[in-house]
Amino acid sequence: MPELVSGETVAIQRGRLLADAAAAVILARADAHGGKVSDDDILYVARQWVFRKNEVRQNVIPEGQTWVFSDTLGLLRDRCGRYIMSGASQAYPHVMLLLNRWMKDCWGEHSQRAFCCTSISFNKGYAAKLHRDGNNQGPSICKAIGHFSGGRLGYFAEDDKTMELEKLKADQEAVFLDVKSAFQVFDGNRAHFVEPFTGERFSFVFFTVAKWWKTKCEVLDGLKDRAFEVPTPESMAHAQVLVPSPRGYGARQLPRMASLAIMFWQAPLRPQVVRRAWEAPRETKNHIKESNVLASLLGVHRPPRGTETDKNAATAKKAKRSKTASSDAQA
Repeated sequence: MPELVSGETVAIQRGRLLADAAAAVILARADAHGGKVSDDDILYVARQWVFRKNEVRQNVIPEGQTWVFSDTLGLLRDRCGRYIMSGASQAYPHVMLLLNRWMKDCWGEHSQRAFCCTSISFNKGYAAKLHRDGNNQGPSICKAIGHFSGGRLGYFAEDDKTMELEKLKADQEAVFLDVKSAFQVFDGNRAHFVEPFTGERFSFVFFTVAKWWKTKCEVLDGLKDRAFEVPTPESMAHAQVLVPSPRGYGARQLPRMASLAIMFWQAPLRPQVVRRAWEAPRETKNHIKESNVLASLLGVHRPPRGTETDKNAATAKKAKRSKTASSDAQA
């Protein structure tokens, strides 16, 4: 038997080993036949997985409970601030591979771009209370599986964190995302909760740990080996576009408007500064160099400064000024 992961018991390890073995079989079948990983495949593995009681996630634990079944897979930040791969992710790689392949199969039906993430929040059998994530870069996607009714994701899409959670809940209406039918996009840093439900419910939230770029290369390589779509600046920029900036609520609410810079993937242009003629800056070496490059691109010949042509032009200009001055004196 392999060594126990921190926090595991023998019974927990046994169930997780069964889940990992089942995941390996499903992956082999999908590779052999070229099929996709289905919700039923994930449900079968999820039922094999054994959770340990999680008392740490106080921000999600429902009122009246002291723990929940919730495991964070992939990248996490420990209490010392180090970015590490969770022990379960290292010990049960086939489960990681299967979950990421399932997400990519489902997400690929709606988008040509892969969704980047470093971590998965794997949950069973509880309705998270209203909260904002504390260690999430923001863009997240969620899907729930199982035989249940209710259990939608309540989401305050315009939450800009200026309103207390209790006041937000009392004064504003959440939108409800049907996470049972398909993966739904949301910003984990905005207020959200799970609607009460009945039945068997597993949920998976794919997200990126805040400041993931501080992770050591060997840890990132381990995530890639488990099929995590580790973010790049470009892929994270695309993910951020999926969750536009919140407008806020109440008197502070901003008008809804589309940003052309975001729509066309361009940085906002600086306003053009119009100078008076007498305030025009003198030509600098960089300016001269740039104008010569532009001239060459346009096929226009511009002689370099200090050549014979420049000297002749300067002599002619000086002679013209002298002639004008003598004419004025004679008058």
